[in-house]
Amino acid sequence: GVGVEELIHAIKPYFSDVRRFSPHASRNSSSEVFLICRNFMPWKFKKVCILDEYEAALNLKLSGDEIAEAPDIITSSFSVRKKKTE
Repeated sequence: GVGVEELIHAIKPYFSDVRRFSPHASRNSSSEVFLICRNFMPWKFKKVCILDEYEAALNLKLSGDEIAEAPDIITSSFSVRKKKTE
């Protein structure tokens, strides 16, 4: 789907291993993609800004390289969920 490669590119520096998993779908239009991310490495960066990087890459892909006018900002519903610690 649109934005999957951009999402992988945005999160890859923060994890030691990122893999894509696509379960079998009965229709191409209803396909799902799951990203399996292992070993989060926040110490490599001063600030973790995955959402900003993803939205910038998505805007570039959907708007193109050349911008004649200021484009509308495209937002996503992507969220980072952290494992609860007890």
